[in-house]
Amino acid sequence: MESSNFANTNVSSNVVKSTYSSRQIVSDEIISINKETHSEALIALTAGFPSDSLTEEEIEAKVVSVVGGIEQINYILIRNHIITKWRDNVSNWVTKDTFVDVIPERFSDLLDSAYHYLLSHGYINFGVALAIKDRILAKPSKGRVIIIGAGLAGLAAARQLMSFGFEAIVLEGRNRAGGRVYTKKMEGGNTVAAADLGGSVLTGTLGNPLGFLAQQLSYTLHKVRDQCPLYRADGKQAQARNLSGCCSWSGIRGFTRGFWCCDD
Repeated sequence: MESSNFANTNVSSNVVKSTYSSRQIVSDEIISINKETHSEALIALTAGFPSDSLTEEEIEAKVVSVVGGIEQINYILIRNHIITKWRDNVSNWVTKDTFVDVIPERFSDLLDSAYHYLLSHGYINFGVALAIKDRILAKPSKGRVIIIGAGLAGLAAARQLMSFGFEAIVLEGRNRAGGRVYTKKMEGGNTVAAADLGGSVLTGTLGNPLGFLAQQLSYTLHKVRDQCPLYRADGKQAQARNLSGCCSWSGIRGFTRGFWCCDD
């Protein structure tokens, strides 16, 4: 059976014939979680998941016993629902038990598979929220991992590994963390200013992990619009002919407790 754009169909307890076996019991029924199938598929799409198929990474991880068919459709519905549930409040740690009342027991294998994949690959329960930091064990229970570079990717990887119980050691060649993200603070007379010498623009916030970090930290997002003046090193405004490409160049503007973002 080919699953083509099932997100736009009515999936309330439709029963079809299954021609393969699962790891335990294969249900011939397409699961009915709620009436938000289409909207949940769109949310999963912002995380990089196709609405009606598996990613190559999911196939390699063997999230279902057979690619295609009812088992895959049910897995995708469950996967999309888990993502949506966490997106409702990214400052919370969503547990597998959260879904026990809405996912029938006969689909528990698929719930285990979807939840484990999303958690282990960093699609849910990531970031700097207190509920997530509380998951980091005082004493690691697993092995030691060395991470090269204390930029955004290295620091995020270290935090994620620590939440999984690993000991993370980050090696950085500079005398500061942050990598290409660096805010230069300047003082002169009675004036204090800051200028970003690295990345500070979120190119779209829909599904952007940095957007979730901003939510968790309660940082303000300022929309970058058509008018975003740039300034030269001497403090004078750059000529108008050099102001094209607002989103790519607006990182030079300073911020203290906020991010700049382009309109979605």
